[in-house]
Amino acid sequence: MLRLHGKKRSLQAFADEPISELAKRYDLLVIDHPWAGFAAQTGVIVPLDDFLSKAFLEDQAVNSVGKSHESYSYNKHQWALAIDAATPVAAYREDLFDKLNLKIPQTWEDLVSLAQKGYVVILGIPQSSNSWVYSRVSFRA
Repeated sequence: MLRLHGKKRSLQAFADEPISELAKRYDLLVIDHPWAGFAAQTGVIVPLDDFLSKAFLEDQAVNSVGKSHESYSYNKHQWALAIDAATPVAAYREDLFDKLNLKIPQTWEDLVSLAQKGYVVILGIPQSSNSWVYSRVSFRA
């Protein structure tokens, strides 16, 4: 059995702390795809294809969003798994739209009109969510 003990970090810490420093303290990391090439070139982490079956990795490639899986591949090795996809999304509060009798924008002009009324928010820095690093990995039979 594999047991993971995780440590939660802010997304800002995820963005700021170098992977080389994290690798000194943790056995298993959640990294962002731009780090895959750095990790491969510096040897900071080991390729997952040394530990995961070809069938599993092929399944991940087929079932990941877009090119998410491929974004963690470098120099013919898989350095991480795509556990999410960075995707721009729009969200709205149905209760407020109903209360203010607003319609969901269908065009760019509709969105601009809502913004001019003060009903649109654009995140300046989206690092308010959380990321995880795993501090201990242990195997049990």
